[in-house]
Amino acid sequence: MINSSRSAAAFSLVEVILAMGVVSFSVLSMLGLLTVGLQSDSASSSETAVTNILTSLVSDLSATPKTSPATDQTSPQFGLPVPMSGNATTNTLFFREDGTVSGTMNQNAVAADRPLYRATVIVVPPASTKGATTVRLLLTWPALADAKGANVPSKQKGSVETVTAFLRN
Repeated sequence: MINSSRSAAAFSLVEVILAMGVVSFSVLSMLGLLTVGLQSDSASSSETAVTNILTSLVSDLSATPKTSPATDQTSPQFGLPVPMSGNATTNTLFFREDGTVSGTMNQNAVAADRPLYRATVIVVPPASTKGATTVRLLLTWPALADAKGANVPSKQKGSVETVTAFLRN
């Protein structure tokens, strides 16, 4: 008779079920974090694109030539009117994802042009000949949420706003 004293090394069923529970909980937690990370990435991409569009608009407005005597001008890149007196002007431009203009100024957004961002530009002329021209820039997305160019946007998912002033005299 051979007496074998081999001890069997194995996991019990309870240990296996506990290990599977820990692994399942960890995987589900990571999946939850993945969706938060993707949403954060999407939001930061939109905000970066909007910042680039804002920079382009401010650069365009600051590049508008000054005249002596001061007269109304139009910005060179986007054709935004820059009044030197009178009432404020409100204009709307739609932009694609790559920052190019979609359609024409103050026209309704067209889905076929793939607009993603909407820029509302309000230019307030100076109160006196020594005053500054004030510009309020409001960028919202998605553009098709408020597709009418004449309206001030109200249904946006995200928005960025800035106010700047230019001495144009």
